[in-house]
Amino acid sequence: MRARLLLLAVTLFVTACDEDAAAPITPAGPGAVTIDASATGSFAHFSFASGPIAPANPQTSTAWDLAFRRSEVRVNGGISGAGTVAGYNLANNATATTAQVLAFTPENQLAAFEAVGASSIPAAPAFAAEALAPNPLGWLSFGAAGPLANPLAAW
Repeated sequence: MRARLLLLAVTLFVTACDEDAAAPITPAGPGAVTIDASATGSFAHFSFASGPIAPANPQTSTAWDLAFRRSEVRVNGGISGAGTVAGYNLANNATATTAQVLAFTPENQLAAFEAVGASSIPAAPAFAAEALAPNPLGWLSFGAAGPLANPLAAW
């Protein structure tokens, strides 16, 4: 069940804005959560046990399960945190085109989501190591005016 919840959380629609505001997480109905991951400098942390959480030190905290920032999702385990959360890439949309991905909605993806169960998770992960990859464009901020120097990463 936890893996299914993890997959649900990862497939949530994450919006992106140009503001670096706090990232609130608000209920959007039964079994749904809306996460504002628009901040450029901080993550919105979420716990399946208690909902939104703001850990003092996410690297050492085991109180959160998932963290969201713009298009980035982290699980609290391995290189991302002290927890034991694991994620699996089921590659269920590996062949989808950009246009198809942009057309995904909760309604048209519900059947595919409900088809995922514990038997879909591989017995052993398909990777041997993990690491946070550097973002070569992290010093840029992309907005309506085009790419600009990110004030949090460049001066």
